[in-house]
Amino acid sequence: MKQDFFFALRQLRRNPRFHILAAATLALGIGATTAIFSLVSAVLLRALPFPEPERLVALRTIGFPPGLPLGTDIAAGGATDNSYPDFLDWQRQSATFEAMATYGYGTTRKFTPEGAGKPQIIDADYVSSDFFKVLGIAPQYGRAFTRDDENEEACSIVLSHEFWVAEFGASRERIGGPIRISDRPCTIIGVMPAGFTFPYQQDPPKFWGNLMALARFPTSNLSKRGARGINVVARLRKDATLSQGTAEMSAIQRRLAESFPEDRNYFAVLAIPLQSDLTGAVRQPLLLLFASVIGVLLIACVNVAGLLVARGVVRANEFSVRTALGASGGQIIRQILMESTILSCAAGIVGVALSFVLLKAFLVMVPEDLPRLHDVRIDGLTLMFTLLVSLLTGVCFGVLPAWSASRSDPALALGKARGTSGGRREHRVHGGLVVAEIAISVLLLASAGLLIRSFVETARVNPGFNPHGLISFRLGMSAVEFPREKARQFLRDLRSELAALPGVEMVATAYPLPFTYDNDCTFRLSGVPENPSDPLTAKIAVVGPQYFEAMKIPLLRGRTFDERDGEKAKAVAIVDEQFAKRFFPDGEAIGQTHSAG
Repeated sequence: MKQDFFFALRQLRRNPRFHILAAATLALGIGATTAIFSLVSAVLLRALPFPEPERLVALRTIGFPPGLPLGTDIAAGGATDNSYPDFLDWQRQSATFEAMATYGYGTTRKFTPEGAGKPQIIDADYVSSDFFKVLGIAPQYGRAFTRDDENEEACSIVLSHEFWVAEFGASRERIGGPIRISDRPCTIIGVMPAGFTFPYQQDPPKFWGNLMALARFPTSNLSKRGARGINVVARLRKDATLSQGTAEMSAIQRRLAESFPEDRNYFAVLAIPLQSDLTGAVRQPLLLLFASVIGVLLIACVNVAGLLVARGVVRANEFSVRTALGASGGQIIRQILMESTILSCAAGIVGVALSFVLLKAFLVMVPEDLPRLHDVRIDGLTLMFTLLVSLLTGVCFGVLPAWSASRSDPALALGKARGTSGGRREHRVHGGLVVAEIAISVLLLASAGLLIRSFVETARVNPGFNPHGLISFRLGMSAVEFPREKARQFLRDLRSELAALPGVEMVATAYPLPFTYDNDCTFRLSGVPENPSDPLTAKIAVVGPQYFEAMKIPLLRGRTFDERDGEKAKAVAIVDEQFAKRFFPDGEAIGQTHSAG
C-alpha cells in the first residue's frame, strides 16, 4: 500500500492539468453536497440542544369534522394548535409528563432604553411558568418564571444573553431592576445562557414574558376555550413512552369534550417528538434538495470516471507491461483505486473550502423562518461526512477504470496490435458511462422542470389583490402611550401626511396583512340557531378606509369603508363572495346582521 501510494503521487504529478481538471469537477460536486448536508444536519439530524431531547414532546389537539362520535380514530382528524383553558386542564390531570408548558406567542414589543436612547421594536415570546423547566435549561443569572408570575398585573421578563450584553453591558446589577416594555414598567428576573433561543423563529426572541401578561389586552383570547392559538411542549417521565402520552392526553381531552361544547369536535390529542414537530413542514423539501445535489455529485463522478477510462487508453502499454511482468489484476485495481482515492480526497479538501462560500449563498436564498437556521455551520459531523463522501467518491469513479485497466492484454507489451475485443470493451464502458450520465441528468432536469413549473403556476395564482406598487411597514404603538382614541387620531394624521408625499397614490391600514397569518373569530348570524358544539368561524382582518381601493380589490356589491365608519358609528363589515354564498345562498348578504365573538 505504501508503494502504491507513492507511485500514485508520481502519476498525479506527471499529468497535473488532467488531474486538476478532474479534481475541480469533483470539488464542485463535493462542495455543493457538503453545503447542503450542513443545512440538513442542522435542521433534521442534529439533536435539539437541550438535556435528554428525546423526552421532549409537542402536544397537538386533533380536530374532527362535526358529527363524528367520540373515540374516532385520530387519523380521521387534523392536528391544530391548542387552547389555553385546555392546557391548564392537561397540566392538572396529566401523570405521564414531568412538566408541561406553552410557547409560541411570538410578537414584537417596543423597548425604551434609559436615558437618551431611541425606542426600538424587538422580538419577544410569551410562555407559561414551566417553560424553561420543560426544556431543562435554567437562567444563567437570576431565576425563571414561577406560578406567582402568572397574573395579569405582573410583568416579569427573562432576557436573552445577547440582548442583556448589547443593551445592559452584561451588568448583573440590572437583574431585578426595571425595564420599559411597550411603555409599561416590567422587572428583569433572569438572563438565559449565551446561545439559548427557543422557539426557532425568523428573529430570535430578545426576551421571554409570562403568557398571562397578555390576558390584560382586549384582543386576548386566552380565557376562551374555543380559541386555539398556543403551542404546548411537555417532557415525558423517564418510564413513560410516546404512545402512553398520546393515550393519556386523548383520554383527558375526551372528558373535556364531554364537558365543554367548544371542545365537542376536539376530542383527541397527538403527542409527537418536538424535533419532528418543528421540522415536519421542511423535511421533504430539504431531503429533495439533498437528493438533487447527490445527483449532481454522481454526474461529476461519471464525468471523472469517463476521463479516467480515456486516460487508461493512454496508459494501456503501462498496464500491459505490469501484467506481463506478473502483476495480478487485483494489484492493478488496487493501484488505480489508490490514485482515484487520492484525487477525490484532494477534491474533498477543495470542496470543503468551496462549501463555506456555497453555504453563505444558500443561506441567503432559503426562507428566513426555517427552523434552527442560526445553527447551520460546517462542524465536525459535516467534515466527517465530507471525508466519507470523498472516499466513496474515489471508489465510485475509480471502479470502472480500474476494472478496465486490470484486463489489459500482455501482448501489447510485445508490440502487438490491440485486439478488437479490448476496443469493444472500452466502447461498452464508455457507452455505459454516457448512458448513466444522461439518465441522471434527465432525472435532475425533469425534477427541476417540475419545480419551475410549480413556481410559475404559483406565481400566476391571483392573490385577490394587485401587489404591484404596494409597500408596507409596521407601527409599534403601545396602549399606554396611545390609548384607543389617540391611536385613531394618530393613524388619521399619519394617513394624511403619507398621502401628501410625492408618488403616493393611496394609504390604508390593515391588520393582519394578507398571507401573514390567520386571524380567526367565531360569530353568530341573526335568524340562525346557535350550535355550541359547532360554532361558526371565519377569518377576519381589521382594515381602515381606502383599503380595498389601495389593494385594488374589486367590490361586487355595496360600499367600502370610509371615515363615517368610526368607533361611535354603527359597526359594519364587508364579507367576501365565498362567505355570502355559504351563509346566504338564497338571499342577499347586504343588510344582514351578525355578532363576532
